[in-house]
Amino acid sequence: MTAHSSWPLLYGNPTIQTRVSIARPPSPPIEDSDVLVLSSRSTSPDSSSVGSAVLYLDLRFFLPVMETTGINWAFAGLRRTTPLVEEQEGAVRYRWEHTIDSHGSGEPPDEGMMTTQIDEDGEEVVVETGVGLNPETGKMGPYEEVWKCVQLVKIPW
Repeated sequence: MTAHSSWPLLYGNPTIQTRVSIARPPSPPIEDSDVLVLSSRSTSPDSSSVGSAVLYLDLRFFLPVMETTGINWAFAGLRRTTPLVEEQEGAVRYRWEHTIDSHGSGEPPDEGMMTTQIDEDGEEVVVETGVGLNPETGKMGPYEEVWKCVQLVKIPW
């Protein structure tokens, strides 16, 4: 038996997502960062099934991005699919474990509910809703982030 034969099977494709906006009601949606999220293949054929997991890397740079631009936030770890608090058709609940976090440890749990919607341009987006730490107030409050998938380009090698 080789050392890697006990590794879990992985399913699907890796993904790339960019954030379109973030809103902290009652404030309107804004985009204050250039956000890139890379996710690995899933441990389950259906990544939305409870218990499935992916590795992820989330990088957030302040806008405008220039040579002197700093990191707003960077974190990475394991994203797990968790049970929904209440059933909502087409919704998935995730918990992001921050194994590495530029803000350090001690942050509140990072969880959100994802739903797929069609935006005003007719494109598919993922809307994430949850409760998180508002950096402007230092208090927990609702948020809504809109994400768009970036298509991976196959290279014929």
